[in-house]
Formats: sequence, C-alpha cells, structure tokens
Amino acid sequence: MDDEILTVEEVAERFNVSAQTIRESWIASGKLKAGRIGRRYAIRASDVEAMLDEAVERQTPNKDLFSDPGERLARAENADTPADVWNSEDAGGELIHGTPD
Repeated sequence: MDDEILTVEEVAERFNVSAQTIRESWIASGKLKAGRIGRRYAIRASDVEAMLDEAVERQTPNKDLFSDPGERLARAENADTPADVWNSEDAGGELIHGTPD
C-alpha cells in the first residue's frame, strides 16, 4: 500500500480551491475518484495525478490560434475602410449593416 491517502482539505490546499469545490464539483462530477470512510472522503494521490493528466490531455492548444492571421483572412487590395474589405469580392463575403440600399 504505497499510495498516499489524502483528505478533501489536503487536495483543496494543493490546488488553492475550497474543500466545497473538491466535494461538489470534482468528486460529484466524477472528475476525481474518492472513497468514503465514514463521513469523510479518502482520495488516493495517484487519482489526483490521473485527474491532472487527463486535464492536460484535454487542454491541447488549438493550432489555429498560433497560425498567421493573414493566412486565414483575405484582404482586399483596394480597401480604404474596414467595411470595404468585407464588401469586396476578394473577401468572399459581405458585411451587412445599416439599412439596405
């Protein structure tokens, strides 16, 4: 039995959140495994690590956020105002605002 057993309060302190968050959000939703011993929860340190590993895997950055915006947006060569960019054929779309002509 090598796995350290933690209390809700110990986990809350490590993550700088309230014990209520651990109980009502993490444990109740199944994000963090915990067993009950009497009226208290017992949490394995390995289950805390497993929860962290899963959270890191879900947080894979969106590669589009780091690409050059010029690659994603077409710009009209003859645009004098932002509205001209959208109204041009180069932009591929039309910004509709105000009243129709």
